[in-house]
Amino acid sequence: MSLRSCPAEIDAAPRLSLARDPSGNMRVESCLVCFGRQGPELGLVIGINELGERIIAHTGGDEQTLAQLMSADPIGQQGAVGQENGVNLIEL
Repeated sequence: MSLRSCPAEIDAAPRLSLARDPSGNMRVESCLVCFGRQGPELGLVIGINELGERIIAHTGGDEQTLAQLMSADPIGQQGAVGQENGVNLIEL
């Protein structure tokens, strides 16, 4: 693979589709914590469900899940996703 062929190879790779129904279990693949002036405010999590579909969720007001994202590496952990007012929320 050369640097010139890299974009074409990436574009040709299979892609995961977004989950039509994101409720249920997911495995954390990536995350980030957003900080404000007073400290951590929100965690964003990207993962994959049991059907191999992509899910994007956040911690909402769940301070315990937000703390877990910061205290240990959450990659590979299982989480439960639910919806509230059309927003995907994760709980670890």
